[in-house]
Amino acid sequence: MNLATTHTVVVGQRLAVFSEAPVVRHGNWFSKVMHQAARDGLGLLVITPPTSALSRGLLHVLDRLGGLWLVETDDGTHYLGRSGHSVHLGDDGSAEVLDDPHPGWLREGAAQDRGGLLVQAESLYPRRPRTQVGGLTEALTAALTGDVPLGWGMQEPVTEPWDAKSITRRFSRGEPHDVLLHVAGPLTGNQGGDRRLAAMLEIQRPRNGVVEHVRAWVERDATLDGERPEAVSLQLHRHGVRWAAGQQIAGGDPTVVHPFWLGSPVPAWLQFGPEALQGRDVTALAAFAQEQGAESTRLLGSGPGTGLAVFFPQTPEGAERAGAHPLAAQQGILAHVLGARTD
Repeated sequence: MNLATTHTVVVGQRLAVFSEAPVVRHGNWFSKVMHQAARDGLGLLVITPPTSALSRGLLHVLDRLGGLWLVETDDGTHYLGRSGHSVHLGDDGSAEVLDDPHPGWLREGAAQDRGGLLVQAESLYPRRPRTQVGGLTEALTAALTGDVPLGWGMQEPVTEPWDAKSITRRFSRGEPHDVLLHVAGPLTGNQGGDRRLAAMLEIQRPRNGVVEHVRAWVERDATLDGERPEAVSLQLHRHGVRWAAGQQIAGGDPTVVHPFWLGSPVPAWLQFGPEALQGRDVTALAAFAQEQGAESTRLLGSGPGTGLAVFFPQTPEGAERAGAHPLAAQQGILAHVLGARTD
């Protein structure tokens, strides 16, 4: 199957999007393709060569739509771009996921000397006329970069100047469904000044309020030291975050997903606010976290507004002493408190 630069083909019950772009993003053209697939009742399939990456924003949108990202190699075989599992693609668009990782996923020498941070955070607000969303996004962006976001939009690149009040007016009360927005943060001041925070802001409307859920990715020149996660956790706690989790990513630009193995993310910290901790024994939870493999814990605030921060080992030696894989420990603690795993 030869890939043109960018085109679409109906394959059975899926609309297949072929792209050779170095980074495939959720742009205007791709947004129209998604609407076309939804209108025609088709699933979505993105097929790229091994030289293409997907923006994390596009991959998150694709996940929400139940779509697949396949990588097509020179020999015509396929694998999942995110996990590397080999895939048999049928003529009807069906994708049989196999257990074995594809050799293209396991290629050596692809990692770059760069990396950064992935942070997820969530706040729950009361559903009142004056409730405003965007404050958590601002707090997280400021904690990671020192400034507020630059802009937002429904697609990439974003076109609207950042304005939390405008976002609130347009989406938080009148939209019946969850809303996904792209957010661009300020330049981080790294080499050349061209490394930017990227984020996805999700507005949800459960019965008990309005949820602001943020996923942010930012490149860093160096790995986090012990003080930085504590500082970020304190800033988010002051904002009233319900929960947040930070992970370090190495081997490439953290704002995109490459179609090859770069290693597992390394959990840096996890935190819970008073709303998530309601009815729980914080001291017992801190002990549980350390039993699961956390390196240390810290109380945030005091009294009814107390939160808990959990920090994980950042070295192989520390992880070995903890006796558990930090990623499994982080997910296990999240599941214990929230009752479900996060992606």
